Amino acid sequence: MVTPRPLSWQWLLGLTGLALLVWLIGLDNVPLRDVDEGQVVLVARDIFCTGNWLFPTRMGEPYLNKPPLVHWLTALSYHLGGITDWTSRFPAAVVSSLAVPGMYLLGRQVFAKEATARWAALVFLTLLPVVRHGRLVMLDGTVVTGLVFLLITTAYTRHQPRWSWGMGCLLGMLALTKGLIAVPLGVIALAFLAWEQPRIFQNLSFWVGLLLGMLPGLSWFLAQMVHYGTTFLQGHLLDQSLARTWEVVGGEPGPPWYYVQHLFFHSWPWLLFWPGGLLLAWRKREESWAKLSLLGTGIFLGIISLMTTKIPWYVMPVYPFFALTVGANVTQIWQNKTIPPRWWLYLFGFLTVGATGAGIYYGFMAKQVDLGGVLFILTMTFGGTTFYFWQKKRQFLVVLTGGFYLALVAFMATPHWNWELNNSEFSVKPVAALIRQFVPPGYDIYLSRHHSRRTLDFYSGRRVEAHSQETLERLWRERPIHPFILLKNQELDQVNLPNHRVYGQTERYTLVGPVLTVSTQEHSSPCPLPKL
Repeated sequence: MVTPRPLSWQWLLGLTGLALLVWLIGLDNVPLRDVDEGQVVLVARDIFCTGNWLFPTRMGEPYLNKPPLVHWLTALSYHLGGITDWTSRFPAAVVSSLAVPGMYLLGRQVFAKEATARWAALVFLTLLPVVRHGRLVMLDGTVVTGLVFLLITTAYTRHQPRWSWGMGCLLGMLALTKGLIAVPLGVIALAFLAWEQPRIFQNLSFWVGLLLGMLPGLSWFLAQMVHYGTTFLQGHLLDQSLARTWEVVGGEPGPPWYYVQHLFFHSWPWLLFWPGGLLLAWRKREESWAKLSLLGTGIFLGIISLMTTKIPWYVMPVYPFFALTVGANVTQIWQNKTIPPRWWLYLFGFLTVGATGAGIYYGFMAKQVDLGGVLFILTMTFGGTTFYFWQKKRQFLVVLTGGFYLALVAFMATPHWNWELNNSEFSVKPVAALIRQFVPPGYDIYLSRHHSRRTLDFYSGRRVEAHSQETLERLWRERPIHPFILLKNQELDQVNLPNHRVYGQTERYTLVGPVLTVSTQEHSSPCPLPKL
């Protein structure tokens, strides 16, 4: 068993500072996105406005989809700093960033050498999906942090069974974040204990501590079942959690290798080190880090691969195990115990040429200087890596890690990091401003579109339902009080809406409604509205 030497506080604080920088820089330079972010902030705003912390709602209706830990943190942030994009993302981003020093602490428990723990944390720090998703108002970054600290307490529990209360607390936190995600992650922790210290399961204090630690988290679920009865079990447990294993719920179908493919395209440059790390873990499977890497990767990746619903960020809990595996392999290379294959030289050379060409295009032809700057950093990074690799110097690892971190910081400072917004049909903030300025309270609002946008509900402070053009015409005729309708600009002359008035227009949408004498001042709301 590993007996760690005294902790290096310089490394712990340094890693924390580096993580906070890349997680928080430019946090509000792009609006919130509809998927997950829009849902979390709607619930958090309801909590903030109503003070109903125990039984959350979304737009006034019971919210049974996910547990409320991240929503609570976001609502608390609203109390402290008002409702803005920054205060929306800040709590989840800070919690997510703590996984980086957590990875160092975990490495100190399962690796025999300090250097390996450092490399594992640095690998984790420079994983693009970990940083990007951790900055969003989503549940998955908090889940990853909870998992890392669950594994830390599990490592302590091997030697001191009383630490099981910490395992219980972290499992409760995971359950309060994303419900049933606590089950497979708990299985991984218990499987690691069973492999490392099987006799601990005969210790009564272990079970007592585990159950007592879980009690606060489980109390919330008990309160929901008492309050909602079978409606909560059906809405939360069956329809939103278990159903994802056999049908598509809020995602897309995909083959079993969907997440392996996702890792292949999103884990660069560290993917190069992963196969060798897995082979090393198998050869050293009697060591603690190897047991944890093999169990975590195999169990969780296997479970999500067999699920029918495929969503890219479901793979997030794999990354701590990925970082442990890669960190071990990088340490072997750093200590000159293994030599990377020669073809890596040509690959890094190709990446240097590719980054140079892309940088010239974006910086000079596409006039996107910010992206050109990011690609310039990548050019220098891959070029320096190629040079040191050619000279067979281990410093190529330092250049690769440091350069990729700087590129991530520069990328997060641009508005391109949340690239899903580029695929959005329209920007919601100008449309929300129209609603807030012209639509009085009590009027229904409809949107000419196939699907509603949660962020439009959030920024406008109103429920905006999406309908087809034919349905909008029918609603206009049938409603005794004409609604306000957001039409696509090209539809303005196509729809039959007698006696309507045009109130305003954005790049994509025009707001029409009944003929009223409406003030051009933004209408007041009983609850503070987000800053546009």
